[in-house]
Amino acid sequence: MAPDTSERTYKFLSSFQKYKSIYDEIKSDNSSVDGGFCSDDTNTLRGDNNEKCFNYESVCPEVFKYMNKIKTQYGSITPDCDKYLYYWIQGKYLSNQSNGCKAFSFYKILLENYCKNEDRDQCTKYINEMKYEVFERHNNLMHLYDIFQIFKNEEDQGESTKCYKANGYVNAYNKYIEPCFGGVRSNYCDELKNFKEDYEKLIAEVNNKST
Repeated sequence: MAPDTSERTYKFLSSFQKYKSIYDEIKSDNSSVDGGFCSDDTNTLRGDNNEKCFNYESVCPEVFKYMNKIKTQYGSITPDCDKYLYYWIQGKYLSNQSNGCKAFSFYKILLENYCKNEDRDQCTKYINEMKYEVFERHNNLMHLYDIFQIFKNEEDQGESTKCYKANGYVNAYNKYIEPCFGGVRSNYCDELKNFKEDYEKLIAEVNNKST
């Protein structure tokens, strides 16, 4: 039986449901984006073969609708809402990072285009201060959480499938924890340590299945 972590709270997920509900809402919104913002893909990144890395016209409407919804409901755009959006659209649209394609660079282009209608100076300053490592580490935490939730919630899966998914969680954790070795202290490392009890229970379960 999968470990029960229903009472556990991870700080980096404190706004998860708020932003996830907005993202789910805009995904089913088929309305067009005003102003033709998403019809101009001249800034679309191109890879080493000079082909487009991503479908700008597919990704752009979700970014604009999400940002507009956040601003309408909460009055301003926050770094947290950007990190969640990056994780969700990267998995859906921006997974191709080969041949010179960089998802984070493309994401910044999308935000820059949105900022054309905002406080340009403040928006540009925020984008210039965005750090790839911060967004990727947030992605790591989200990915780890997603893996665990899938494993924990699918009670009807076979034992071999459970072991496979548990191993996926373990492998991801081992990879993500590496920068924290040697006594490194950071919010990222602290959040990973919050997974420690769940991780150890999964290790024990995988070992029991293999013996």
